Order: sequence, then C-alpha cells, then structure tokens
Amino acid sequence: MASCRLLLASAVASLLVSFSQGLPEPSLLPTDDDSLEGFDWRERLRHSTFAVSMGVSLVLLGLGVLVWNEMCAVLNYRVFGRAKTMVHKNVDPDRAQLSLQGELIHVTGMVSSADNQAIVDPELGVVFADASRVKRVVEMYQWCEFTEPNGEVDYTRLWSSSALDSHRFRRPLPHANPEPDQWPIKQFERSAPGLMIGQQFRLSPQIVEQMNWYVPRPLTHAEFKTIHPHFKNIFAEGPYLYYGAGIPEQPVVGDVKITYLYVPYGLVSVMGRQVSNSFEPWDGPDYLESNEHDEEAPLLASGSGSYQSSHSFASQSEGTPSGSGLVRNYYSNSVSHQQQPTTTPVQDKDAILWVDEGSVGPMTMIQRRVVDNPQRVWMARLLAVLLLLSGLACVIGPIMPALAHYKLFAVLGRSVWAAALLMAALLTLLTSSICWSVYRPRLLVLSLLLTAGVVVFASI
Repeated sequence: MASCRLLLASAVASLLVSFSQGLPEPSLLPTDDDSLEGFDWRERLRHSTFAVSMGVSLVLLGLGVLVWNEMCAVLNYRVFGRAKTMVHKNVDPDRAQLSLQGELIHVTGMVSSADNQAIVDPELGVVFADASRVKRVVEMYQWCEFTEPNGEVDYTRLWSSSALDSHRFRRPLPHANPEPDQWPIKQFERSAPGLMIGQQFRLSPQIVEQMNWYVPRPLTHAEFKTIHPHFKNIFAEGPYLYYGAGIPEQPVVGDVKITYLYVPYGLVSVMGRQVSNSFEPWDGPDYLESNEHDEEAPLLASGSGSYQSSHSFASQSEGTPSGSGLVRNYYSNSVSHQQQPTTTPVQDKDAILWVDEGSVGPMTMIQRRVVDNPQRVWMARLLAVLLLLSGLACVIGPIMPALAHYKLFAVLGRSVWAAALLMAALLTLLTSSICWSVYRPRLLVLSLLLTAGVVVFASI
C-alpha cells in the first residue's frame, strides 16, 4: 500500500505539471475566427518538446504500472483462485495417502518432535521440552547519542538489543559501549529437530520458519536452577533474566536482560503440495506437466494405503523383513540427502506453502494471504489511468488544433482532457484484456472491436 500511495502522489504531481506544461497556450491556439489553414502545429510541437517528452515518459510509466498490476492479478488468479477448487481439505495427518502425491492438500494436526528431542540453550543450559521453536532475546544497557534541535549532542543510557557503536560518537569517552564480541550472552534462535504434524507428515524448514507466533516463556524455578554455574550473577526478575554488575533498579552499562520467547507445541494447519511425507510449494497445476514422466514415488503404502513412518524405514534398512525394495531405496536416498549441507530453499512468494496456528480452514488461509484483493487491483488501475491521462494530455495538447478537423475530436469539443481520457481508457482496456486473454478471451475480442470502432470513427 505504501508503494501505491507513492505512485498515486506522483500521478497527482504529474497531473499538476501537465496542467502547466502539457496544455496548449491560448495565444498559440487558433480562435473561432481563425482557420486551421496555416497553423503550423509542427512549430507548436517543437516548442513543446519538454511537455511531449514528459508525456511520453508518463505514458510509459502508466503502461508499466498497468502491466505489472494485471500480471500480478493473473498470477494470483492462476494460483490462489484455482487453489480454492483443487485443494484437498482436512487430510488425515496420521495417514499420508499415496493417491494425493503431488496434490495440494490441507492438513490440521498437533505439532510434535519425531525424536522427542528438546531444545537446549547452548550457553545457559536451559532445556525447553515444550517448545517447537525458541528465541533468546538479549538487550544490553548502553550509551546512546542523540542530537538536540539546536544541534548540540547529548547522551543517554538505554536498553537495546543491537550493539551501539560508540566509536562513531562525537565524544566516545566517557561513553564507551562494549564491542559486539564482548557481549557475555548473545541472541539465538533454534527449532526442535524432526518437527512433524500428526504421525506422518514432516514439517520442512520452509514451514518451520513461518511458525513465528512467539510468546514470552518465563523460566520456572526448577529451570532456573539448571542454568550453567558460569553465570553466577544471573537472577530472575519477572519475565526476564538479569545478568551483570548492577541491579534492575540501578543498571550498569554492559548489563544484559535475557528474555525467552517460544512457539509451544500445539494445533497447526498446513497447506502445500504433498511430496512423500512432507510438503513443498504448490505453484499451480502446471507442475503436473513436468512431472508426468517422473519415476513412481518411492513410498510404499501398507495395506491401508498410508505411508510408513520414518522409524519403519530405519528398521527395514537394518534387515527387518519388509517385502519392499522401494522402501529400502527411499531410506538410503534419504540418508544420502541428509549428509549434504542443509539449506532452506527460497520460496516463491506466489507459491502456496503455508502454516497457521490453530485449526484454520483452507479458504481462510487463502483469504489471509491473497494479494489479488479488489482494493489493491483497482487502486493500481486508477493510478495507471491517471498516469496515462496526464501523459496523453501532454502529448495531445500541442497538436490538438491539427486534430480538430477529425469528427471524433470535434464531437469531444476540441477538449484535450476529453481526448486524453478516451485514449487512456482504451489503452487501459486493451492492455488489461491482453494480459487476461488466456482466461478471458471474450474481453480481448470486445476490447479489440471497441478500439477498432473508435479508430474508424476518428478517421472520418
């Protein structure tokens, strides 16, 4: 919305400029008693080079905004619009069905750790057995420099989670702050290993990164006692831990406050493309064409048609009879992939791989994230029309007397703004219909017929 406001402001400014630069001066226009014969519109155009060049720039900018907006709308319609009809709702989280391989699915279930491993603070030694994600926020009491309205520099002390470089102060002494590598405790964020939803589906790193509904996590008395003995001067103060030479009422520069935030285990809703027993981004049904000749998914359904758990894969690889070579191949492939460096793939912002806290239906998940809302689309279209209108007015203004003998412009009363508005509307309709031609071909045919009719009428 901020970018839309900025572009709207530029469009308004361009309109004001076009009023002063783009319209023909009255002294240079023929009056009612004058004849168009002998009116040198080329000379008028030559004297209006600045207005014409500005008009061309505004027209190109308006077309760029319009094409960008329509292509975003088309893409959102292709992905989000078709997702509403193609999503498989409320898939059982304890049963990954082979028939849904590669399909867009919606799953709601409890999050847990497959290995029942807790998150451990590597420095303080605190164990979080009830958290899927933990974030340690550290704030240090530091000097801060600020400038008075009269230009004088003053200094104050405050809590900040980022290191304030005192070397850049005008008076570094006696306002020195600890260097970043001198912080006794630093911030960190960690997720529990092997997070799953239900008994079958593993949560990929892309999904885990979206689970950011952190809430404060004060330490219990028992957890406080497990803090590493190296931190002797640490004590609990309400929802946070205090560590340093001072006390909360009288802090000293270099003291730190430690606050734990966590994402508790609980009910979540996931929406994405099912791949094996995990999720990947779904960017529309077109991906099926590229996967038609792929090998069969190396997951074997047991009698009920559900995927076997990772623990059963491990037991089969150790020699337990399984009756399936595909399962053993899958496990060996998984091991080889795990030995490679783990990186989080970059997700396309227009692809569907979502997670929400609680039980949230697929339609609600789509509505929360859909970019193609009517307000944004029509705001951008209005902005494009304003840019085209002001740009065309700058271009048409100098040559309007030469166009006045055409019937269309005579009907418009030789009005520059009326002609510019008509041309801007036709350009907007034609550009939008071209962008939507794949899904709405009738709109393209209608716009072409309308444009042809206006051109024929204008040439009379």
